[in-house]
Amino acid sequence: MHLNKKTFFLILFLFSGFFYLAQPAWASGEVVINEIAWMGTAESANNEWLELKNQSEQEVDLTGWVLRASDGTPVINLVVNNLVKKIPAGGYFLLERTDDDTLPAVTADKIYVGSLSNAGEVLELVDASGAIVDRVDATGEAGLSADEAGWPAGDNTLKLTMERKDTAGWQSSAASGGTPKAANSAGLIVEPAETSPQPPASPAGGSPSQGEGETNGTSETSNAVSVKKIVPDEPIINELLPDPIGRDDLAEFIEFYNPNNNEINLLGWRLDTKLGSFEFKERASSTINGSGYLTVWRSLTRLPLSNLDDTVKLYSAAGKLIDQVKYKKAETGKSYCLDERGKWRWCARPTPGTKNYYNAPPRLEVIFPKEARAGAPVVFDSSDIFDPEGKPLTFSWDFGDGTTNELMSPIHTFLKSGNYVVRLTAGDQENEVREEATIKVLGPNGEKISTTATSKAKTTSSTKKVAGVKISSTSKTSSSAGGKFLRLTGVVAVPPGVLGVQIFYLAGERNIQIYNYSKLFPALKIGDYIEVTGELTSSAGEARLKTKTAADIKLLGVKEPPEPEELACRDLSDEQVGKLVQLKGELTKKTGSTIYLDDSTDEAQVYLKPATGISVKNLNEGEELTVTGIVSKTASGLRLLPRSLADIEQAQAAEPLPGATSTQTEWQLEPRNKQAELLKYLLVIAGGVILVLVGLILKYRKIKTL
Repeated sequence: MHLNKKTFFLILFLFSGFFYLAQPAWASGEVVINEIAWMGTAESANNEWLELKNQSEQEVDLTGWVLRASDGTPVINLVVNNLVKKIPAGGYFLLERTDDDTLPAVTADKIYVGSLSNAGEVLELVDASGAIVDRVDATGEAGLSADEAGWPAGDNTLKLTMERKDTAGWQSSAASGGTPKAANSAGLIVEPAETSPQPPASPAGGSPSQGEGETNGTSETSNAVSVKKIVPDEPIINELLPDPIGRDDLAEFIEFYNPNNNEINLLGWRLDTKLGSFEFKERASSTINGSGYLTVWRSLTRLPLSNLDDTVKLYSAAGKLIDQVKYKKAETGKSYCLDERGKWRWCARPTPGTKNYYNAPPRLEVIFPKEARAGAPVVFDSSDIFDPEGKPLTFSWDFGDGTTNELMSPIHTFLKSGNYVVRLTAGDQENEVREEATIKVLGPNGEKISTTATSKAKTTSSTKKVAGVKISSTSKTSSSAGGKFLRLTGVVAVPPGVLGVQIFYLAGERNIQIYNYSKLFPALKIGDYIEVTGELTSSAGEARLKTKTAADIKLLGVKEPPEPEELACRDLSDEQVGKLVQLKGELTKKTGSTIYLDDSTDEAQVYLKPATGISVKNLNEGEELTVTGIVSKTASGLRLLPRSLADIEQAQAAEPLPGATSTQTEWQLEPRNKQAELLKYLLVIAGGVILVLVGLILKYRKIKTL
């Protein structure tokens, strides 16, 4: 059959259109994680930052997007307080840790809390639908050595950031500090590392002069920097005490740790600081046991540590730089110690000769209202704050109008219009963190409010419903701070410690979360009928009753456990938040501790908390599940939280036919690949269309020849 040119191009057009439609939507990669300063900056290792880039030709709305680490720190909601944040075409979105002083010369688009591990992280960028848009796996793969695992680029010593290449993969930035909110550099020029000569001897009271090459192949004066990782399995500098309480010459120390199981001797090794050098000359005082510590005191080394800034370097007997630590202004009485995540921090309790003690500061996540109206109460929610060590926290609010409060999430009423700087200081007895925001307060009708206005407390008795739960309350309200104090009854649906150590869930006509900051709960189990008295608040749009002591919860008896409401995935809505429900569907995807159920009406997200004992590994894509749990709300949408293994029912495999045999211990269905199925359907349709066209062409040619 001979096809003319028009027919050929028609068929080619149909094929090209089909292959365009068959491309998966997630492959576009319109927004990517573009640069990561996992090592911090030269000013501070805590000054971490990340950068996103919009590679598309149109702006992208980040509402509902989340950037998260697989270990739970950090988890960053890119847009909060209903502020719309968009990345322009080809533009950048900068995230700075803790405050906007991380990069003083560049304004952050988002301030976040939570640190990145120097050993590597798995970072995921998730859009508003829950789809993973970009993923960085910097934990290493099976079979990689210690040198190859972790962050694939960046340098902690030189503070070179990790940049995405234009082609593929990652590179270290060409200069310290990277390129925040700007095009990535051409990358670090790496020269082959050569054998380092013995470093020049330092004069007494000094260190090698500025500009001399380092013995690990790193030149501080050349633009082309050779980088060589510190030798693994060698002793490391583990702790320093530059400014002790009392006499420096007696209490200063440098501590080393031996990561090997075998004894190591530092005889002939050398320590350098800005103020001098020390060589280990006695075997007895130079030995580090396997997995042990060696503390060298200033009384032995005569080597002072500067209180302003210093660099401590450890050289082997052959002159190789084994390890080095830099620090800025020393904090009196605190040691500079290495934590378990490989980060250096000032520790309140020096521990010479033993494992380091460090108390991480509380992690703040505060929701500040953007605007308020004079005379109207407004909630300041810091309920997401937590202490990594679980220490009790104190709170101090300053509302900028002469009033203060010590509640975690107070309700405050401004009496006069204007701009107020609201500050929260949270502490764990050893550390304090602060966060502040400017709140614009409007008059009720735009008019000014008299500063002589006073507020009066009133007491009322009422019966009402909160989130569907019948409440008999004696409430006291104040226009300056505090919520309503309520008394309610219900049945325990989730006991304390399952979905959170500070919460449990109560079921009645509907549901409410019970919260206690200090975890002061009596022993409760599902089905217990109780009475609870507390302050009515909310968290992430969910009703919450906050109690103060265990006496606020009284056991009245035992009732039948609450029954879940059976729902289709499409019926999940804000009305079900806090409710015990049951969903049935096919497990279509597993991501970390999250699974996705599809019942053909919609897809639902199920999150498996560690305390439930449920392992994702025991669940298979493609199998049918019945899942019971509490509906929870996050920035990325609604999700279901099962309480235990009993809340997940896996469909039983069908019995094999008589005479059938199987080499498997159980029958399994192949997981459905919906994209592959769609591709097959489109191929069939395209093939049918082409056959019809060819038939029409042949018929036309036949008629034409008659």
